[in-house]
Amino acid sequence: MHIQMIPHSHQPHFGITLSKQRKSGKRLFMMLSMLSLAFIACKSDKNQDSSSAIHPNTNNLAEVSHVVGIGKVEPQNGIVQLAGEVSGIIQQVYKMDGDHVNKGEIIIQLSNNEQQLKVRQIEKQIKAAQISVKADQANVDEAIIKLQHKKDQLATSRKLLSSGGETNDNILQMETDKNVLESQLTHNKAIVDQGMTNIEELQSQLSIVKADLEKRSIKAPSSGTILTMNVHKGEALNALATFASFAPDEPLVVHGEVDEMFANKLKIGLKVTIHNIGDNSQVATGKIIALASGLNNKSLFSDEPGEQQDRRVRRFKVLLDEPHSLLINTKVSCDIQLK
Repeated sequence: MHIQMIPHSHQPHFGITLSKQRKSGKRLFMMLSMLSLAFIACKSDKNQDSSSAIHPNTNNLAEVSHVVGIGKVEPQNGIVQLAGEVSGIIQQVYKMDGDHVNKGEIIIQLSNNEQQLKVRQIEKQIKAAQISVKADQANVDEAIIKLQHKKDQLATSRKLLSSGGETNDNILQMETDKNVLESQLTHNKAIVDQGMTNIEELQSQLSIVKADLEKRSIKAPSSGTILTMNVHKGEALNALATFASFAPDEPLVVHGEVDEMFANKLKIGLKVTIHNIGDNSQVATGKIIALASGLNNKSLFSDEPGEQQDRRVRRFKVLLDEPHSLLINTKVSCDIQLK
């Protein structure tokens, strides 16, 4: 067996190798430490930026040149919810979604057969009462003539009494006849008055029934457009129940809201640029024409995810310069120029 001897100069230098490994480990540890510190610093900066986005520094508010709010396009006085004053079965629906109506035009007709019958019945009663009053008035006129004739006879007889041409008995009888005629005249006048009172009562009843009949023809309160019609022919409509949303013919405005942090920055007359939600395309321009006197809870986009419910807003109205390209109920972004 031959055993090969390795020269001393070719054997590994274990001391030198271990020293190199320790130095490499130290360098790796230092590099990892520096990377960790850089990551922590970056994360801290992001948190600070995020916090600044949610709660801007109030010291910089004086430098703000514009504020962005959100809004909705509506008529100047808002959208009207239409309702009827009386209950009934819908006989006919004359207008549908998107139809334009003029003031006083019938939108919905409720069943009205019962009211029509009552109107005809009361009108007949009034006509009969008027005929009766006319006859009673004729009796009054006749009684007036008879009474006046009797008064003239009595005056003549009293003159003849002094010359012996008339007796006391005849004069007493004439006075009795005059009193009877006066009593009859009073009675006839009372009958006429009662008849007139009956006619007035019937006319009041007729007015009530006609008003009820009129309420069953639900009409447009003003000229405008039916946005949504929520009922159909044959359905029951309850009194004061909403059956349609209605946009009056009024100038279109944006009903908007801005965060309470910038509430004091708003003023009447500030120019506003209107954008579609989600992009920067300009769709209209306008100016602020109305401001709420105080802060309110959010009403627009209240269901948006991630919103801060504890924030409040100030409401405003923007009169649009060219509203023709915008549809009612369009949700928009409002860029308000503060300077």
